[in-house]
Amino acid sequence: MMATKWYVVCNPELNEQVALLLTEQGIAAESLQHNLRLPNGTTEYGWNIPGNMVQKIKDALRAFPHFKAQFYTQSSAGATLQKADFVFKRRKNAALTQVQEELVRLKSKNKKNT
Repeated sequence: MMATKWYVVCNPELNEQVALLLTEQGIAAESLQHNLRLPNGTTEYGWNIPGNMVQKIKDALRAFPHFKAQFYTQSSAGATLQKADFVFKRRKNAALTQVQEELVRLKSKNKKNT
């Protein structure tokens, strides 16, 4: 069984930030860049990021609220990418963001239970 793979697709302006974060952790960032086939059928340039870096990258990209980033997961080799439960868009404040993410998580959990 394959561990879940994480990917992030973001505006070109954020790619430098992702590369910097990966490089700071001693990871060869250029080896993680890929053209990804997204669930909507489009192909986008993105990053295959280590699972232990997801939260760190998510937090760092919040400093750039005027840009958009979307995280995806892949549960098995060749499987379709799935959107992760959080999306970065223009947000007014961190408290609102946390509430919105918790609502998404609870809705997802509720759907699984019904």
